[in-house]
Amino acid sequence: MSQLVEAAGGENCFKGMKEKYPMVAFEAIALCRPEVIIDIRPVPDLSGDNKKRAEALWKQSGVVYPEGGVKKIATIGQHPVTVPGPRAGGSVEMLYDLINHE
Repeated sequence: MSQLVEAAGGENCFKGMKEKYPMVAFEAIALCRPEVIIDIRPVPDLSGDNKKRAEALWKQSGVVYPEGGVKKIATIGQHPVTVPGPRAGGSVEMLYDLINHE
């Protein structure tokens, strides 16, 4: 995942972790002071109210704070970006759009 994010022009603040799927606390995310949060949720439909609820959870978490640098919370559902394979180029394009566009 870090390689895809970096190819898209971003930086994964947890890229040095040894675990494949690390669980990190909201406090650890806040310490990274991210500009963009990409939240990948394992649900088939993440639109409308489902997406609004997911983004509201981030705002309630304490990671997104008024003086903080979070410019965007991008919440996506099941997407090939999480599965290595021949669609990596499309995943980089999607991540680029999420990272670089308001």
